[in-house]
Amino acid sequence: YFELSYGQFVLLRPKFEGVTAGVWILPILGLLAGIAVVFVTLRKLGGRSIPSKDDSPLPAETDPYLARVRNLVVKDRS
Repeated sequence: YFELSYGQFVLLRPKFEGVTAGVWILPILGLLAGIAVVFVTLRKLGGRSIPSKDDSPLPAETDPYLARVRNLVVKDRS
């Protein structure tokens, strides 16, 4: 009944013609592309280390930018 009413599109095994083939192939290609993106991203992130507090280039006391910001904040409070 459904095949007569709606065509072979409603079957679990439709003929692979035109758009119907895309219904089956595109989700698989999308899944493979997603897996590839995750894999490449993880490989790029794998070589990086998470910086620790000790890795700062300048101590907070000798950083001129931080000193300027602190001076501006203290002036605003007074």
